Amino acid sequence: MKRSASPTPSLRRSKRSKRPPTRTPQTVAERLAQPDQQSPDELIALGKQRLIAKLAVLQRKAERESRMRTPKRDTEFYLSDPFFYETRDPSGTSASVEVAHEEMLIFLVENTLFRLPRPALVAHSELFANMFTFPPPPDETSEGRSDERPIVLHGMHAEGMRQFVYWWIDGAAMCIHFQIWFLSCSSRTGPAHTMCIDGRRAL
Repeated sequence: MKRSASPTPSLRRSKRSKRPPTRTPQTVAERLAQPDQQSPDELIALGKQRLIAKLAVLQRKAERESRMRTPKRDTEFYLSDPFFYETRDPSGTSASVEVAHEEMLIFLVENTLFRLPRPALVAHSELFANMFTFPPPPDETSEGRSDERPIVLHGMHAEGMRQFVYWWIDGAAMCIHFQIWFLSCSSRTGPAHTMCIDGRRAL
């Protein structure tokens, strides 16, 4: 009995030679095994760039979280009235000075509020001396007069602010956080606008 032909034509092999696939486990492994074309210095620079980018993302995240939280008054240095601080002249003679209510200013550092005397800050810090070249207005709605409108100190840590106040109170503080902020300000704005503390070499 004669078989009928199949209704579908038989597939013909192409005369063209088969091309090997561009991606196989073998070719991928060979590419991965190839040495990196970048030099060690380029790899180090690339690693630094990635690290800086990650740190910038984390810093922005921390700043957003800090703004979302309600600021808290510092348990040590949200000072109340009346407040006295001690000054010393070049001969070593000390004197107690009372700070008037209008001379007390409120600062926001990270998420912490500090209430500190302006004269003491000006006396011990060139940065604050430049900041307060002119006395702040007596208006209660101006910055630094209330918790709702504090003077914001960007780039400083709350612990660094505490150590700075400890330093000008008793002259003996481990100011690691403050030193980091001090150096960062020096690199950004120059020595004329940094918190240059008088007598800092004594530490």
